[in-house]
Amino acid sequence: MTDLNQTDLNGADARQTGSGWTERGQTLARMRWTVGSWLRASGLGLRRLLRMLSPFGRIRLTRFLFAPPDLRTTDPTLAADIYAGQFVFAGRVVAVGGQSPFDVTAPTSSWAEALYGFGWLRHLQAANSSLARDNARTLIADFSARTRRLPAVALQPHVVARRLMAFLAQSPLVLDGASHEFYAQFLGLVRH
Repeated sequence: MTDLNQTDLNGADARQTGSGWTERGQTLARMRWTVGSWLRASGLGLRRLLRMLSPFGRIRLTRFLFAPPDLRTTDPTLAADIYAGQFVFAGRVVAVGGQSPFDVTAPTSSWAEALYGFGWLRHLQAANSSLARDNARTLIADFSARTRRLPAVALQPHVVARRLMAFLAQSPLVLDGASHEFYAQFLGLVRH
């Protein structure tokens, strides 16, 4: 380890004084070399190692204990529109005509943000019927089947945050009477 040069440190905070490295610089270089070689030998990436060491990395979501309340206003008549295939968001009405709303080209980015934000689930909750529950499950399963190829608007941080809040707040509607497979699928959507 006495044969250190500037490239071995990769930017570590060590300064060359005269003919050798400072003691702090040598210690940093040894630590970096040791951790780096251990990670390479073990096949772990730094992200994976940090996730393993984090107390939150080991928590496994298996069920919901409670759902936060959704304080926004609801309209059960919008649930009937959604069931009929008419999605009214951001001042635009889109009739899907039997196909998935996630396959329809969004008229505006605001409309797409509202669709992928899932805030409209609260209207299905207000309808409080088994038909609304089934419709919500069908639409969420439809969304889940498309998560590998979502448009960019669905992956924007504020849209993902809205979707997560909607999923948590409307989980009683969606999960009441749901199959085990759907429950696991829904937990997967919340986890990611």
